[in-house]
Amino acid sequence: MRRLIPLLALALCACGKAEEPQPPAPPPDAVIDVRRPMDASGLDPAWALKIRGLQFTVDRPGEPQIVATAPGAVIQPGKVSWTAATPDGHSLKVNLYSSPCSDGASEVQYSYSAEVTLPDGSLLAGCAALAAPQVQAKR
Repeated sequence: MRRLIPLLALALCACGKAEEPQPPAPPPDAVIDVRRPMDASGLDPAWALKIRGLQFTVDRPGEPQIVATAPGAVIQPGKVSWTAATPDGHSLKVNLYSSPCSDGASEVQYSYSAEVTLPDGSLLAGCAALAAPQVQAKR
């Protein structure tokens, strides 16, 4: 009987602690599909960016249009980046992040936030989304 008491005590101690529930693992960050055309824009100052494949076009009121071409994209979970070159050899850097974004001027919610570093080093911040499909007129 004396041998049984320590065994019972051990059994009770082992059963006394319930395993604490672990929080669920966070879902993996979404990968941004860069195969489709995308548009980005921002305010203060106003700007717009068109991404068509590896071609980038930045428009700003009162400023010359910037056109650049990238050799490819660096794709990471939740982020895609390009470093594009203008015809005169300057760099245009574009980062899109998989995070909801609002332009602050409307109630529209965008799927991505955007950062554009212009050749002169100026930073533009705004929102991005897949480009609206082009409707072709019937003849």
